[in-house]
Amino acid sequence: MIPARQPEGPYLSFRSNASGRHATVEDDGYSAWLYLTRQTKYEVVVTVFVYSRVELPEFKVMPFGKNGPPLLLRQFGTAVAVQKQVPEAALRIKFSHDGNAAVVFLRGEPWAFVVYDQMRGHSKSISKSGPFGMPWDEQLFREYFPDLDAANL
Repeated sequence: MIPARQPEGPYLSFRSNASGRHATVEDDGYSAWLYLTRQTKYEVVVTVFVYSRVELPEFKVMPFGKNGPPLLLRQFGTAVAVQKQVPEAALRIKFSHDGNAAVVFLRGEPWAFVVYDQMRGHSKSISKSGPFGMPWDEQLFREYFPDLDAANL
């Protein structure tokens, strides 16, 4: 059963001057994802699940069929994965110094990040590695974003 869709949420997209890559957060009313593109064209190379706007299902649910991502399954979600209300002002995207990694902040807290040469990104909404991404990795985050924290958004 497909849960009731929330109103479509924020869509943020920025281009890094250092690398030419785009980082995009897209909230479709069910969930939000972070995407990072190639340097020379808008082709996504790495993604990660950011948050869910609906309760997490037990089994695979594809609310948009093959034209969109599945809902995060309960077995992959953390206790903070469901974020029912996320206004655009609650999100920020920042790039690493070289522009080859991007992080999304949720309410001032680093929440999910992607690195161009990794298959999947990392998120505080993910409890175990799988098709949605990988769990948060503080050491890797600090490696790519040594100067970022809530104080210098």
